[in-house]
Amino acid sequence: MRINKHILRHKLLLALGLIQIAVILLLLIKLPASRCVNEFNFSSGNSSNDNRAIDLGKDFNLRSGAYELLIDYNMPDDCNATIWFTSEKEPTAVIHQYLALTDGKTQMYSRIWLPLGSGTDDLRLNLTSDKTCTVTHIRLREILKYRILRISGYLLLFVLTDAIIYLILSKKISKKTKYTILGILAITLLSSFPDFINNTFFQHDYDFHINRILSISDALSCGYFPVRIHFRLLHGYGFANSIFYGDILLYFPALLYNMGMSIQAAYKFYVIAISFGTAYITWWCVNKITGNYKIALFGSLLYTLSVYRITNVFIRGAMGEYTAMMFFPLICYGFMHIYDMPNDQKGTWKDSLPLCIGLTGCIQSHILSVEMSALFIVLFCLLNAKKTFSKNRFFILFKTLVATILINLWSLIPFLDYSRLPFKLTEYKSNIHINSSELFYVFNAFFRQNDFEPFIGISFVAVSAVFIILIIKYNDDRPLIKKADWFMGFGWLAVFMTSYYFPWELLRKISVTVYEYFATVQFAWRYLAIATVMLTFLAVLVADFFVRRNKSKSAVLFMISISVLCVVPVLMFYTNYVSNDQTLDFYSENDISSDHIASDFYLPSGTNIGALTLTEPYSSNKKMTISSYKEEKHRFTVSCKNSSDESQILQLPLINYKGYVAYDTKTNQTFEIVNSGNNTVNVKVPKLYSGTIKVEFKEPYYWRLAEIVSLLSVIVYLSLCFTGKKSRAKQNN
Repeated sequence: MRINKHILRHKLLLALGLIQIAVILLLLIKLPASRCVNEFNFSSGNSSNDNRAIDLGKDFNLRSGAYELLIDYNMPDDCNATIWFTSEKEPTAVIHQYLALTDGKTQMYSRIWLPLGSGTDDLRLNLTSDKTCTVTHIRLREILKYRILRISGYLLLFVLTDAIIYLILSKKISKKTKYTILGILAITLLSSFPDFINNTFFQHDYDFHINRILSISDALSCGYFPVRIHFRLLHGYGFANSIFYGDILLYFPALLYNMGMSIQAAYKFYVIAISFGTAYITWWCVNKITGNYKIALFGSLLYTLSVYRITNVFIRGAMGEYTAMMFFPLICYGFMHIYDMPNDQKGTWKDSLPLCIGLTGCIQSHILSVEMSALFIVLFCLLNAKKTFSKNRFFILFKTLVATILINLWSLIPFLDYSRLPFKLTEYKSNIHINSSELFYVFNAFFRQNDFEPFIGISFVAVSAVFIILIIKYNDDRPLIKKADWFMGFGWLAVFMTSYYFPWELLRKISVTVYEYFATVQFAWRYLAIATVMLTFLAVLVADFFVRRNKSKSAVLFMISISVLCVVPVLMFYTNYVSNDQTLDFYSENDISSDHIASDFYLPSGTNIGALTLTEPYSSNKKMTISSYKEEKHRFTVSCKNSSDESQILQLPLINYKGYVAYDTKTNQTFEIVNSGNNTVNVKVPKLYSGTIKVEFKEPYYWRLAEIVSLLSVIVYLSLCFTGKKSRAKQNN
């Protein structure tokens, strides 16, 4: 019987392997040597002032894949026109959004997709308009990189599937390793469940962050690295989002989009990756603290599926915040590790690595999370002043700070450079006390679908209650109290800071500067992110206490109970969440308006967005003539002539951020850029000038220098960490 089962198992594995090989071979065989390009010219045009279907021809085959779409059209002002593609033979073969044509323009860029296994030879263009609109030309060009991406995706899926099967069946791998890997994968799947559904559901900041990814993708494809200005935003005027908002991790979904993936799919892959990272990092940190992989899985579950994190991911769509939350456990563990070291122990560079990575990840994800973390870090260091300022510990903290600054210098220098200038962000004054919440609401057990207000969840209330009981019963266990009470205290301090009862008004009366520092976070309930990680570490220390006291049954009961209190509200939320009809289907850049910037914080002071109406270079003086202009890869080339004996102003549709330069394309003569009344780029053209001027964004030399310093710092720091590991091993021997 065992032999038969063994044979059957191997037959099934062999069949699975053959299927996988067949799929890959089929994809490779269909990988074309050249891209598929279809051109459709309409000599007489195809006009419509009602619904009209334009047959694109039946003499070609449009194979599965991703395609760039270019449409040339003519339409009058104040015209509303929409186009979409259909196939009668394969109604589900074409994936794209309805495209709204823009009056005042003559071209539309977009993308369409044909899923694997589909194709069409009867593609039709449907056009509807309230005035006469004419389509003159259509070009469909295949994105070959998408085929490579698709093959890579299937290979990754097969490798992951085979690895899981091997993990389950292998007798060489320990149960600890098996349960850990499968547990982290299960937590990732559970925390990302809505992202495996075809639809994307309404999220508060979804369109803002989608635009961030699209803008990074656009800038990268135009040769800008690192990305500083989001050129496509504000209808091409540009927006300095990357200067003020860390986004290095968004290069991942941006590159996926550049390879042909839809923006919706790229975003979902990012969310899943962050959920996996959060689950694994939390597990790693807790395992380092407790040495117990089961408790580590418990901590990973509790944090990754915490109600505030789920709120950030699926309700608020707060990409910066939930990305920064991935690094919070590293910051907590990093400080625990350093402060648990004996005063006489000389810490190595490797001892600073978790804290350095945690702080760096936070800086590169969400600057407001850095501000919140800094408050608790400073408070902790001051309250532990004796330990903080001991020679060896202070030295390793100082090394960590220096390493973090140098590694992030490439983003800190531009940020500080712009912060010196008058921006709306620097003038922002928030009334954070108004944005506080009712204290008792944070104890809510379940999500309210139609009443948004973040909360901490009942699971952490239960954890705190158990900890208080343990303190009363086992007050002689000082190690438990010394470690856990910090997390308890800071966790509930963060909760208290979200409420109306925190003395915000008193703080403003005492010090306006200190109040405004707190107020930059805008919403007091953001401190729930700090509370969540603190109370998660409290929970794992409580579980560890039970284990150390040989109360295994109590530990299991505690972890199961708290896990249920954590998971059940999330599952109930998923049930309602995926059944709502507020779906968002964004596939390419034309599916979302480029003016979604969330707020105007990152605009120069005095900028009136409503007055940004210029669409091409312009001069109000008749003696200044513009013969031609071209915008290519967000670089303006303007041929002009100044017949006046005085310098004249050439206006361009660009926000005047520091970094724009203007020069003659032949002589490289530079021209002064002056600010307009609405903070746009104005080039001062010399008298009697005739030639071609190029205007583009170039980083100042010291920004480039900072980038080099950061790169070298990463290399040197990792080398020191490696040698530090060797040094520590020699010490131990």
